[in-house]
Formats: sequence, structure tokens, C-alpha cells
Amino acid sequence: MPSVDDVLRHAFAPADDDWARVAPAAHSEVMARHRRGQLVRRGLAASAVAVAAAVVIATTAGDVQAPRGVQPADPAPTTVTPTLTTPLEGKWVSSPLDASNVRAAALAAGFPKSSTAMLDVLPRAPFTVVVSVRGASLSTYVEGAGGRREVFDQESVAVEGGLVTVRPFNISAETVHGWAINGDELTLDFRSTTEPQNDGVPGEAWQRLFYDSAAFTR
Repeated sequence: MPSVDDVLRHAFAPADDDWARVAPAAHSEVMARHRRGQLVRRGLAASAVAVAAAVVIATTAGDVQAPRGVQPADPAPTTVTPTLTTPLEGKWVSSPLDASNVRAAALAAGFPKSSTAMLDVLPRAPFTVVVSVRGASLSTYVEGAGGRREVFDQESVAVEGGLVTVRPFNISAETVHGWAINGDELTLDFRSTTEPQNDGVPGEAWQRLFYDSAAFTR
């Protein structure tokens, strides 16, 4: 049996210097494993959501094609549906625009003072508008003098006769323009919109600026 003196010596022995040296590294490794675990869990959660969404879409599509309880007599052959295109298909680039175009668009929309707010978020002039149409999707970019390109609009697009209708993905609204293509040149002519104001700028002012201020070339 150890003596009282031995017990006291053991109790007040010097700290383990080796552990003190490795403790910070061990702590960092534990935190790193924790962060990696979080990333893995988030990835699995995102995958689960994507799979669930795919199941819902597939189920909905099945319901639309064939009502519940009704089975086709013979399975239909597998076909590939081509992507729908419009006469506006492709990439279109405007001629350079500047502050005078912004002020003209705001004035035409009936809100001349909104040009200040528009210039605050636009690249430094001169800038060009780039419109990319792929099937029923339209993306609008504004490219400043330094070559930096920013996304300003993402909409669906539908062409019927001499009119083109664009609808933003994030709000319930639509804008109608007249359109004409002459060779590789596209011109648009504002007709109407239901887009509301955003930060004091009416949707009409943006529509007029981006699509009607200048002709586009393919």
C-alpha cells in the first residue's frame, strides 16, 4: 500500500508537457472533422431534397399524361421532344448605352426621377445589354466598360405573331414588346407591362432601357 507521502507526490506531479503540446492540434482536428461532417450532412440533405423533388415531378407528370386507374392498352414508344425555339433564339448584343438612355427610359415610363436609382445599380457607362434566348428562357446581362458582366433579368419568353411576351421567374408579371428582325438586327418596341415598382423604379423603365433603347445584333 502506497504511503501518504507517495500519494501526495503523485497528486502534485508536474503537468504532462507532451499533452500540452499536442492539445491544440487535437482540438483543431476535432473541429475539422465536425465541419466535414456538417458538409456531408448538408450534401445528403440536399440530395434527399433533389430526389424527393424528382419523384414529385415524375409523379405529377405521370398524373397529367394518364389519369389514375387508367392504363394505356400498349406502351407508347419512347420519343425525344425537341427543345422549342423562337425566332429570337441566340445571343443579341446592343450598341453602347449611357446615362442619356437611362434618363430617356425613366422619362418614357413617367418616372424621370427614377433614373438616379437606376444609374446607382448599373455599371459605369458606356455599357451594353446582352440578351441570350434559349428556347423559352431569356437571360439579360449588362456589361460595363471594364468587361464585367452582371445578370439583371431572367425571364420566360413567348413569341406570338409580331409580339413577344416576357415573364420574370421571381414575380407574377408580364411585359409585351413588339419585335422585328432584319438580317442580324433585332429591334423591340415596348407595348405594356404589369411589372410593379422596385426600390422606386417602375418595371416599365427597366424594360424600356434594356430592350427598347437600342437595336441588337446577333
